[in-house]
Parts: sequence; C-alpha cells; structure tokens
Amino acid sequence: MKKEKVRRRGREERERDEEGEGKKEREMKKVRERERDRAEETEEREMKKEKEKVREREERETGAEETEEREMKKALKEKVREREEKREERDEEGSEGEGKRERERREREMKKALKEKVREREEKRER
Repeated sequence: MKKEKVRRRGREERERDEEGEGKKEREMKKVRERERDRAEETEEREMKKEKEKVREREERETGAEETEEREMKKALKEKVREREEKREERDEEGSEGEGKRERERREREMKKALKEKVREREEKRER
C-alpha cells in the first residue's frame, strides 16, 4: 500500500508539475504574445507618424515650390511691364524728339530763307 501511495503521489506530483509547467509555459506564451502585439502596435504607430511627417514635409516643399513659382511669375510679369513702359516712354520721347528736330529744321530753313531775302533786298538797294 505504501508503495502504491508513493507511486500515486509521485504520479500526481508529476502530473501537477507537468500541468503547472504547461500552465507556466502557456502563461509565458501569452505574455510573449502580448509583448509582441504591443511591440507591433508601437512599430505601426511609429511608422504612421513617420509617414505623416514625410507627407507633411512633402506638402511644405510642394507649397514652397508653388509659392516660389508664383513669385517668379510675378517678378517676370513686373519686368515685362517695366520694359513695356520704358519702350513706350522711348517711343513718346522719340516722337517728341522727331517733332522737335523737325521744328528746328524748319526754323533753320526759315532763317536761311530770311537771310536769303535780306541779302536779295540789300542787293536790290545797292543796285
């Protein structure tokens, strides 16, 4: 009987130990799985944050490029407008200058004609 009790107790202890170890192993598995899940979730969150940062940076760069393009277009339009204004001013000055030159030419011709008439009159008087 004693041997049988010892055997039974040994068998029960072994079973309890096996079950306990299995239980401990299962608990450790669950703990490891939870840790792995948390690590994956953390990694996913970090990846999402990184993607968002990259997207925001690209938007800022794109926005900056678009702003730069708009500023360049404005500057170009301003230069073109200034050139046109200068051209118009030169054209106006040119037409005024031509009028002035024309008037001066006519005045010289009139002076020549007057001198010629005066000379002719003086010649007539002398005769």
